[in-house]
Amino acid sequence: MSEPPRVDIALATYNGARFLPEQLDSLAAQTWPAIRIWVSDDGSSDDTLQVIEGRRGTLDLHVAPIDPQRDITRNFQNALRCTDAPYVALCDQDDVWDPRKIALLQAKVAGFEAQYGKHVPALAFCDLAIVDETLGVINASYFRSSIKSGEASDFRDFVLNNHVPGCAMLMNRALLDIALPFPLLDIHDHWLIQLAAIFGHIGHVDVPLVQYRQHGSNSIGLARAGEGRIAKALRLLTTLPAELTARQRTWTKQAAAVRNNMAQLRGRFGDRLPEEACTIVNAILGPPDVGRIKRALAGARHGDRGIDVHGVLRALTKSQG
Repeated sequence: MSEPPRVDIALATYNGARFLPEQLDSLAAQTWPAIRIWVSDDGSSDDTLQVIEGRRGTLDLHVAPIDPQRDITRNFQNALRCTDAPYVALCDQDDVWDPRKIALLQAKVAGFEAQYGKHVPALAFCDLAIVDETLGVINASYFRSSIKSGEASDFRDFVLNNHVPGCAMLMNRALLDIALPFPLLDIHDHWLIQLAAIFGHIGHVDVPLVQYRQHGSNSIGLARAGEGRIAKALRLLTTLPAELTARQRTWTKQAAAVRNNMAQLRGRFGDRLPEEACTIVNAILGPPDVGRIKRALAGARHGDRGIDVHGVLRALTKSQG
């Protein structure tokens, strides 16, 4: 019986000593037997590195060359460039994983490889349970409690926004080979899933395999996680002017990120982009035309409310003018 292929875990840390021990415990409890962990630390000033050093005896754990960037994308890249396993998962320092996470996601990716070949990029992601600092459940399903969709799989679904946190992803080597090095991006996980959608296949394991911890120090989290509809409506009524101003700033920033991603796709892949992806990239980078962009993205699951989709589309055309 052949040995299971190794899965490398790319763990990015920064001042994570408070929650890191629980995450490391959950990695040690994984049912997948062949795991190696590469940690990249972004210049922590707390006890993060001491926590890591103390776990070397219980985990196959390695520290990437220290290369502080003060940037989450570059920190993950620093870990990823040390990996060489056929499968790689991204890991945040403050979550807790279900023991089955690696095994279930690896099986989904391996299924794509069996069907299409190992040279074809593949990525799988799971659902997440949204929890508070003490792991109390705020909502049992990230996808069922938000407008994000676990069914998103086409490139057009991931153009205006991302649906999937990086900590829910596992990918094959073929995807990393075309994704690295990361270009200048706002966030790496959006780039990874865009490339998987364009050049390969994406699968969803509809089980919450990550306890997605929300706290005051998240690099990327869920604002107002678990807020009820009545509370949300009252907040919007009382803060409407400020809310609209903040949304307009968000739309402008999001539009700039969308245009940058499209420019990076064109710059790296050029005429290797499939026809559908080319149509979308050209619509966004071409002369300002909301109608053209809408047609290119017809049928997309945007993962945003209608008002926000409209706002980003308008901001896209303004930024092109």
